[in-house]
Amino acid sequence: IDLDEIILKAQGHFVTKNLNITDKHKITFWGDPTIDLFLNRNANNKEGKLGYNGTVTFASDHLQGIAKIGEITDLKGKFVFNTDDVSSDNLSFKLGQTALALFGTVNNFTAPLVKTTLSGKDFKISLWGTNSDNLISLSSLNGNFHNTSFDLKGYIKLQEGPANIDLTGKIALDLADLA
Repeated sequence: IDLDEIILKAQGHFVTKNLNITDKHKITFWGDPTIDLFLNRNANNKEGKLGYNGTVTFASDHLQGIAKIGEITDLKGKFVFNTDDVSSDNLSFKLGQTALALFGTVNNFTAPLVKTTLSGKDFKISLWGTNSDNLISLSSLNGNFHNTSFDLKGYIKLQEGPANIDLTGKIALDLADLA
């Protein structure tokens, strides 16, 4: 059999109940997500890679064990994914008692390009950057907290010990926001 001639197409709709998954880093997800998955490999794909796309829809699900984050509860919304990107335009959740919303995209999982916004009652942070070889390059990092705002760009080099951070831009600080 010549594998270059094999065409594969498969799809599935999965409705889960009481799904509980823990990964090797001890991050645990539990809830009732719905998953739509489409797999394909066509004869024109000479690398033999399997393509995939679909959605994962959350409804009051939970995530815990992420270092320095704590438990994420009431996770609602949808992720749309393809072979090399994932996006969401309506993800909401609670971190402690704080309600948050997240939307954005991650493209190219090998050297990720991230465009995302995280917002809550009193703040909004938007980020556009890449991550490759422990170097986070920020084309734009901006946002606000009450009356304080910032608009920065630069890089963060992750390394043993303290990170090397080089950011430039402007910060308009309202000292009342520190109280």
